[in-house]
Amino acid sequence: MKTARHMPALACVTLFLGLGSATAQTAPASAPTGAASAADSAQVNDPIIVLGSRIGDNESAASEGWIDIDNAELARVTAAQTLDALRNRPGIQIASKGSVAGRNFIAIRGGDENFTQVLVEQVKANDISTTSGGSFDFANIDPNFVESIEILKRPSSAIYGADAISGVVATRLQTFDPETPGKIWGGLVTDKEQQYGAYYGVPVGDFGLLAGVSHYEDEGNGGEFYDRNSLMLTLINREDAAIPVRIAAHFSETENALFPETSGGFELATLRDLETETSDQSLISLQATPYQSDMFDWNVSVGWLSRDADTTSPGIVIFGTPAVPPSLGSTEFDRIDADTYLAGQTSVEAGDGINLNYIIGANWSREDGVSAGEFDFGVPVPDLFELERDTLGVYAEAELDLSKRASATVGIRYDDFESESKTTTKADFVYRFGNDKTEASAHFSQGFKLPSFFALGSTLVGNPDLVPEESEHYSIALNHDVSERFTIGGTLFKNEFENLIEFDAALFTNVNLSTVDVQGLEIEATALPLDTLSVSVFGIWSEYEINGASAFLRLRPESQIGMDAVWDVSDTWLVSARAAYTGSREDNFLAAGNVALEEYVTFDVNSIWEFADDKRIKLGVLNLFDEDYQETFGNPAKEARLYFALEGDF
Repeated sequence: MKTARHMPALACVTLFLGLGSATAQTAPASAPTGAASAADSAQVNDPIIVLGSRIGDNESAASEGWIDIDNAELARVTAAQTLDALRNRPGIQIASKGSVAGRNFIAIRGGDENFTQVLVEQVKANDISTTSGGSFDFANIDPNFVESIEILKRPSSAIYGADAISGVVATRLQTFDPETPGKIWGGLVTDKEQQYGAYYGVPVGDFGLLAGVSHYEDEGNGGEFYDRNSLMLTLINREDAAIPVRIAAHFSETENALFPETSGGFELATLRDLETETSDQSLISLQATPYQSDMFDWNVSVGWLSRDADTTSPGIVIFGTPAVPPSLGSTEFDRIDADTYLAGQTSVEAGDGINLNYIIGANWSREDGVSAGEFDFGVPVPDLFELERDTLGVYAEAELDLSKRASATVGIRYDDFESESKTTTKADFVYRFGNDKTEASAHFSQGFKLPSFFALGSTLVGNPDLVPEESEHYSIALNHDVSERFTIGGTLFKNEFENLIEFDAALFTNVNLSTVDVQGLEIEATALPLDTLSVSVFGIWSEYEINGASAFLRLRPESQIGMDAVWDVSDTWLVSARAAYTGSREDNFLAAGNVALEEYVTFDVNSIWEFADDKRIKLGVLNLFDEDYQETFGNPAKEARLYFALEGDF
C-alpha cells in the first residue's frame, strides 16, 4: 500500500478561497455555520438515544458517567486526530503507545486499553484478532467526519453485550445538511503533521447522500510515521413521514512504522529497525425503524466490519541477546452484527402516575478471524490460527418515572456464545430534589469480555480454555447548581475486574490470572463568569489494587486534573485554552521491567476566526511551554508546535 506521504497539505487552498457559500450567513466561531442546522434538518428521524440505555431520552441512565461531545463542541477543537477531542475528560486516560505511529491507548476509569467497546455508527469496531486483544485506533477516523461522540464510563454489557467491560465510546458520522452541504479543510502542524479533505452532500429523492475523502500523515523520531487515507459515505431519509433510515460506510487504509512496544522506543531500543504495518478497514451500517405506532416502535440495525493487516517486526534485543524474535504476521477479521428491538411506553394511573418505558430485543453476531504468521527463532516457526464465533443475545430494559423527581432504569441481558453463556444486569436511579438544583444518582452495572482470537488461538501463547473477563461497577453521584452560572458535581466509583487474561511466563501461555480493583473520586465544575466566557475544571483521584495489593496499572495515573476555558471574543472570533496535569504512572521496558513515568503539565491555546462567510482559520499552539515528558517509555512527546488550518463550508 502506498500513500501520498509528501503531498502538500494545503494543495486545496486555491479551490477553498474560491468557494462560495450556499447560504450567505455568519455564525459565531463557537458554532460554525452548519453545526447546529444538521441536527435540525438532516436528522429529523433520529431518536434521542442516551448511550447508557436504548431507551430514548433516558434521564436516569444519563445522570452520571455519560459524556456527550456534540457537533458544535467538536467544531471548536483544534485537533488533527479524533482522539484529541477526548482529552481532558474526567475518567478518560489517553496515550499513544509508541510515539506518532503507536496505536492510541484509551482507558476508562482504570480499565485496560481493550476494555472499551468502540461503536462507529452502532457498528462494533474493535479488532479481536491482533495482539492488542481488541483495541481500536482512533486515528483511523478524520475528526471532520465526526458529527458527535458519546462516552459511557461504566460497564454496559447488559445493553451492548460482550466487550463493553469498562465503558463504551460511540461515534456518529456526518450526514447531509441542505443548509451547508459541503466542507473542505486543510491543516498543518509544524512537526511534519498534516491533514486535508472534503465532503459534499446532495439530495437524492427523499434521501440525503454525503460523500467525503480525507488524508492524514504524521512523522516522528527515527523514521517513524503514520499515514491514513479514508472515504466516508452516509445516506439518510429526510422526510418526517417516511421510515427512518440511516446508512453509513467508512473505508480506510493506513500505513505506519514505529519502534516495537516495550523495546525502549526511540531513546533506548537496541535495534533501530522499525516495526511496520499496513491495514485496510471497511465498516458499513444500516439503521432503520420499519414500524412506528402509539404503542411501540420496531428498530433494526445491521453492521459489518472487515479489517486486514500485514505486520513486520524486527523483534527486541536486550544486552545483545534476542528477547523477542523477529516476526511476520497477516490477519483478516470480519464481524457481522444484527440487532432488533421493540421500544414502547405505557402509564399507570396512581398518584402522580407512573410512566413505564421499555425495550425488548435480540442480537446476533458472527466473528471470523484468520492469522498467518511466523516467528524467526533461527528457523521459521509458524503462528497460524483460524477461529469463528457466534453469539446470540436477548435483552430487556425498563425505565420507571416514579414521580416528577425520581426515575429508575433496570436492564438484563443473556448472551450465549458457543458452549458458554453469560447474564449481565444494570440498574440506575436518579432523584431530583425539590429546588430542582440538586440531583443525586446511583448506578450498578456488569460487563464481560470474551477472550480475543489471538489469546485463544495463537500457536505460541494461545489457550483455548480461557474464560471471559468480567467486571462490576458501583457509583454514586451528586450534582448541584449553585447558581445559574456555576455547577459542581462529584462521583465516587468502584470497578472490580476478574479473570483478567495475562501471559504466564512459567507456563508460556495466556491464563486467567488477576483480579483488579479500581476505586476513585471525580469532581467536575463549570462556571460562566461572563455571557461570553465559560470555564470547566475536573479532577480524578484513583487507587488500584492487583490481587489485593496496592499497585500501579500500566499507563494509568492515580491523579489527573484539567481545565478548559472558552471565550467568544466576538461573533466571528473564539479563543480557548486548555491545561492538563497527568500524575505519575508506570510503563513496561522489557530490559528492566516496570519503569516510572514522571508527572507532567501541558498547556494548549487555540483560536478560530471566521474571516468570511463560512470560511475559518484555526490557529493554535500545542504544548505551549514546551513540556518535556513521555506518554510511553522511551518515546518523547512532541515539543511546542504550531497548528494552522483552513476550513470552509459551502
